[in-house]
Amino acid sequence: MSLSKNYEQKTNYEGKEWIENNENLKAILKAIPDLIFIFDAGGVFVDFFTNDESLLAAPRDKIIGKDISEFFPEKECENFRSLFKLAINTGEIQITEYTMLLNSRLNYFESKIVPVNGNKVLTLVRDITLVKRSEMARESTHKISEAINSVHSLKDLFTFIHNEIAKVLSANNFYIALYDANEQTIEFPYFVDEVDEIPQRKKASRGLTEYVIRTGKSLLATPGIFEELVKSGEVESIGEPSIDWLGVPLKVNDTAIGAIVIQTYKEKVRYSKDDKEYLEIIASQAATAIKRKQIEEEQVKLNELILTVAKAQEILLTQADTNTAINKTLEIIGKAINADRVYIFEKFVNPSSDKIFAKKTYEWCSAGVKIHEVSFDLNSVEAYQFFPEWTENILNEKIASGCISDFDGYIKDTLASQNIYSILIVPIFIKNELWGVVGFDDCKTERRWTKNEITVINTLTNSLGNLLSRKKAEETTLLLAHTMESVSEIVSITDLEDKFTFVNNAFLKVYGYTFDEVIGKHVGMLWSDNNSIELQRDILSNSHKENWRGELLNRTKDGKEFPISLRTSRVKDGNGNVIGLVGIAEDITERKKTEEELRISQATYLGIINSVTEAIYVQDQNGRFLTVNRAAEKMYGYPCEYFVGKTPEFLSAPGKNDANAVSGILQRAINGIPGSFEFWGLRKDGSIFPKDVSLSPGNYFGEKVAIAVARDISARKKSEEELKATQEQFKLISDNTLDIIWIRDLSLRFTYVSPSCFRMKGFTVKEVMNSMPEDILTPGSYQNYMSIFSKELEREKDPASDKNRTVIVDGQEICKDGRIIWTESLMNFIRDKEGNAVGILGITRDITERKKAEELLAKEQALMKSLMDTIPDCIYFKDTESRYLSVNKSVSKIFNLKHPDDVYGKTDFDFFHIDHAQKTFEDEQSIISNGKPMITVEERMLSKDHNERWFSTTKMPMFDESGNVTGIFGVSRDITEKKITEESIRKSEERYRLLADNIGDVIFTLDLELNFKYVSPSVKILTGYNPEEVLTKHFSELLTEPSYKNTEIAIKEEFHKNYFKGEDEIIPNRVMEVELIKKNNVTTWVEIKSSFLRDEKEIIYGILGVARDISLRKHAEQEIIRAKEKAEEVSRLKTSFLSNMSHELRTPLVAILGSADILTQELSDPLLKKWAGSILTSGKRLLETQNLILDLSKIEAEKVEVVYSIISVESTIKEVVTLFEPLAVKKGLALKTEIKKKDIKARLDEKIVREVLYNLVNNAIKYTENGDITISLNIENEFATISVKDTGIGIPKEKLPIIFEEFRQVSEGRNRSFEGTGLGLTITKRFVELLKGNIEVKSKLGVGTEFVVKFPVGRIDSETTVKAPARKTIERFKFERSSSTQIKKILLVEDDTINSTLISYYLSVSFEVTSVDSGIDAVKKATEEQFDIILMDINLGRGMNGLEATQQIRSIPGYEGIPVVAITAFAMQGDREEFLAHGCTHYISKPFEKNELLQLLSRIEAELTF
Repeated sequence: MSLSKNYEQKTNYEGKEWIENNENLKAILKAIPDLIFIFDAGGVFVDFFTNDESLLAAPRDKIIGKDISEFFPEKECENFRSLFKLAINTGEIQITEYTMLLNSRLNYFESKIVPVNGNKVLTLVRDITLVKRSEMARESTHKISEAINSVHSLKDLFTFIHNEIAKVLSANNFYIALYDANEQTIEFPYFVDEVDEIPQRKKASRGLTEYVIRTGKSLLATPGIFEELVKSGEVESIGEPSIDWLGVPLKVNDTAIGAIVIQTYKEKVRYSKDDKEYLEIIASQAATAIKRKQIEEEQVKLNELILTVAKAQEILLTQADTNTAINKTLEIIGKAINADRVYIFEKFVNPSSDKIFAKKTYEWCSAGVKIHEVSFDLNSVEAYQFFPEWTENILNEKIASGCISDFDGYIKDTLASQNIYSILIVPIFIKNELWGVVGFDDCKTERRWTKNEITVINTLTNSLGNLLSRKKAEETTLLLAHTMESVSEIVSITDLEDKFTFVNNAFLKVYGYTFDEVIGKHVGMLWSDNNSIELQRDILSNSHKENWRGELLNRTKDGKEFPISLRTSRVKDGNGNVIGLVGIAEDITERKKTEEELRISQATYLGIINSVTEAIYVQDQNGRFLTVNRAAEKMYGYPCEYFVGKTPEFLSAPGKNDANAVSGILQRAINGIPGSFEFWGLRKDGSIFPKDVSLSPGNYFGEKVAIAVARDISARKKSEEELKATQEQFKLISDNTLDIIWIRDLSLRFTYVSPSCFRMKGFTVKEVMNSMPEDILTPGSYQNYMSIFSKELEREKDPASDKNRTVIVDGQEICKDGRIIWTESLMNFIRDKEGNAVGILGITRDITERKKAEELLAKEQALMKSLMDTIPDCIYFKDTESRYLSVNKSVSKIFNLKHPDDVYGKTDFDFFHIDHAQKTFEDEQSIISNGKPMITVEERMLSKDHNERWFSTTKMPMFDESGNVTGIFGVSRDITEKKITEESIRKSEERYRLLADNIGDVIFTLDLELNFKYVSPSVKILTGYNPEEVLTKHFSELLTEPSYKNTEIAIKEEFHKNYFKGEDEIIPNRVMEVELIKKNNVTTWVEIKSSFLRDEKEIIYGILGVARDISLRKHAEQEIIRAKEKAEEVSRLKTSFLSNMSHELRTPLVAILGSADILTQELSDPLLKKWAGSILTSGKRLLETQNLILDLSKIEAEKVEVVYSIISVESTIKEVVTLFEPLAVKKGLALKTEIKKKDIKARLDEKIVREVLYNLVNNAIKYTENGDITISLNIENEFATISVKDTGIGIPKEKLPIIFEEFRQVSEGRNRSFEGTGLGLTITKRFVELLKGNIEVKSKLGVGTEFVVKFPVGRIDSETTVKAPARKTIERFKFERSSSTQIKKILLVEDDTINSTLISYYLSVSFEVTSVDSGIDAVKKATEEQFDIILMDINLGRGMNGLEATQQIRSIPGYEGIPVVAITAFAMQGDREEFLAHGCTHYISKPFEKNELLQLLSRIEAELTF
């Protein structure tokens, strides 16, 4: 075939522009993923387009021309109409989102509303369900993450997770299971289910939940998948089977800690792969949240336990009585860990046998738990006898624990005798030796003690050990105290906490305390506050390490302080452990007093002279030194004692001093005349220095002396010489410098000006000296100058200010010739000896040229900055340490800086990830070291918050005038978008290449001769041919002949359409199903989706096809068809069976019930009459059973037609009560009503409501022997609430879940107490649910039962109060009426002789009855005689049936309007309507009672009469 031969160029048919535009439209429509609708302004569908019709709420012909209100809720319609109007009026696109239920799933859509043609709108609808679910998943995971900190408990977290999941998925049946890997158990801390009860903690088995945890994989178990898992042995059936079961693992660090499960028991609610993916997202965050909350709660419990132990330890430490402390501790810890019994056994060793015995010394029990009671004396039981497996562990400082189920034999029997389910034994060690054990019993449940509990309990046992050890030490100390009572020294004994445990009488006498006032108090109570902290620390720390000796101040009870000499000794036990301290003290008050007087007399004089900084000498009349101070020692370098006895000659610098003059001044001073002189001293190191000496008379311990005070004046002498030289240099500089040197006082008047003022400004020195600042400065500079001067004067008031600071001021000064020059003045305060400012020294320099250069540079820099900030590239300068000097705005924006200057001094390490910053630093240091630039290098830059961008970077070194690198200059261009595009293109190419090479579908191209031009590798899997083999074949060689012919025809039609398509016609891709021939000659079904390939001129040059193997789908479709046919056949057979069963049972029941009824009335023998009554009751019971089965069948087949009308619920209740009153009276029961809310109107089906009440009241009477039955009515939350409450036998609690199940009764099996089918309540519940209501039951065995039914009231307004429609419109036969018609003659057509006889008997009293047994005889009789009414059986056995006979009778003159009653056992749904539509005027189903038939005839007779 050659399409190219049939058609040349499409431009021969239509204009090229039209074709291109139309093809573009086609391409656009195909590219749109979802729906396009066109509405008129009122919201009526005008047209639509879609690529996916599964998104439609109805078929196309059910949408076009319909109003939007037929598909959307009223509120949504109002929103759409408002947006339609807004779009048309404003001409702007409107966007909205909405939801719609499709295929029992909630879908989310986004709608863009575009105005077109003035009065229409085009809406583009996109399915955003996946996006919304993703958003909701992210939001939920975020909320769950935050909930960790907001919820109070793990249970609250479970509830929160459930509520989040329920926002998206149906989660009425939801639970969270947690797995304990150590115990291999699974528990259900959160469980909500409509059917199953909460499971108890159990060993992990083979359930679906365990399967998810075991495999670590999610599972969506449909009934089929569940059946396969059961058959394979992977799982076993546990609990009520569900329709869909969806479970996902809760994983932390790839380890499953549990599972989240949702399930459904209704066919209408199913789960999908998307649901599983959503739940997996939630579970990933939920697992972390649950684990964190578990740890948090465990930590809280641990903290509470730790606090309890701390409280117990406090008691152990503070309680004086050891026994009381231990008993109280056992009670506190027992309650804290929920133990039922806590006890302590002490270890004893038999010296003769070395056997270990245990003795119970303490025990606490919780309320209701008995103390240990065993058949032998546990208080002296040998440990190896009672704990053979545990004693070794305890001796090795290990705990022993277990549950009763872990043991057998003697130990299990012993534990059981004490009601011990779990036990924990913790050893108590004192000084590395076992003292005994602490035991904990749980007498209610088996429990595994946690590591935290054991750890904290171990801490407590250590405290107990310490207490017991302390108790022993106290006993030892007390013994020693008695020995010390007779000692005369001050003796005390302290424990390891430095608290007194004993003091002797001497101690009490000295300090004035009583014994009780001291014992237990810290030794610090005796210490004076005048003791140094170091001394106190030394005593407390070192006395415990070694014996201590020293002196300190103590105080008595009345506060008197006195010194003591103290020595301490450590007291050790037999193992060498220090257990206390013995202190022996001596009052050394008198000794200290003597020593202090001596010290004062010697130290007073020396203290005075050593307190001054000048050198002081004391000389006698001969000039010998009696003493010197430390300053003298420092001045000469000799120690103080070296001076004593010597004269000043050894301190005199050779040739520098007049010895006679110095001696004369000394003598005068001794005689009371002070004097002073300069003296050149000679230091020990040989250096000489000048000093100023002042001599004064004095007295030294009664001897007349001269006291010399000497000051080193080396610095002063040097300053004087330097000042002289400086003055000479200053004059030389000031006379010749270009800068002006000047001095002002603090009133700013000049006191000195250098001659250079003339050279700089043209003023003479005299002219300047007479000027003030405002005379030589411009106004602006003057204001600035004075502001700075004022601030500096304020700074002077601050003692912490820098006294050597220099202030630099730039300003403009006026020259003599009127020129304005720029100057820079450097100013310092001139200070006196005390450091106070007394003037200002300044140097003023002409900087006019520098200012001009700076202004020019500033302009250039501003221009450069403007240029840099305009350029979008990143421009930056760095120093040789890669620190930023400046950047443009582009860099500042990337770094999120407020101003580009904020980057100064920072490095790339401040802005980028360390890896990128390190690479950049190394590159720049390489540029700086070798001076070579880096040109156009692409860099991947990663910020600290992991944002990635790409830049093309060039970096150049910067050089100074000497050619040295001073830094780098860089330009980086952002090429991120380019990189993204390149990467996208690369990935796209790679993706499509991989897609073509690896996709399961076969992608191929054909030329217009249908020869293969390309085929993907997957063709090998589909056909068995290699791609190379296929390329040598024609398309026809791979298809069966019928498939190829159909394909060829389809391609020709498609090609033709693409040339002759209409302007608005969209040609979709062609999809065909064909039979393909494999290489092994086996055929398989494939689906081919094809489209034409076009060149750049839109000329078709080939075909692109995608082939997919659909053999499995074809097989599945055939299976579905067969299954559907089988189901329909089963349904048909079921209907046929029920119909036949109904007919065959009802027909004999006519005779049985009728005969029994007659016999009960006619028989006089009581026994026979009773038997006849039994037959009548049994027959009615059989009829009731049959009716119930038929009702259930109708409900299951959804053939129960609900007809709503406005009914009075109260009236319906009263009708039912009236019906059952005789039966209640007969049983002696009171049948009462309580109408709590009158005149309740509801929009319900009255017949169904009556049926529900009938069943409930009938059951109440049936199961109540005495008491009363109350039917109450109220309205609650728009629901009519009806209660039927009895005082009957009640229902056991375990039977409540089954009472609404089919064929289930409370009393079942061979010993049933009551008869029945078990269908009444099932049908009642189904009827209630048909009316959108619900039914609940409450019952207590032996007390009674209450059923509560709630029906929605519905809308009671003008729209709903119209006349209720008939259940079904029937074209029934109409009979003629007259003013005086009376039924006299009846033709009975009945083939069953017994039934015919019975009915004739019923009617013979009042009517003339003629009976026949076939349709032919009926027609014949009607021809012969005129009857007033015909009673026609439908199933007449052989020959003509009742309907055929009726139709023939109708053709007989005079029978056109005669009533014909269908008397039949056909009572299935639709039978009555069918008979009425085929000539019958009335209907009564078998079996019926005599009165029913007579009432029907009476009613017909009334209808016949006007």
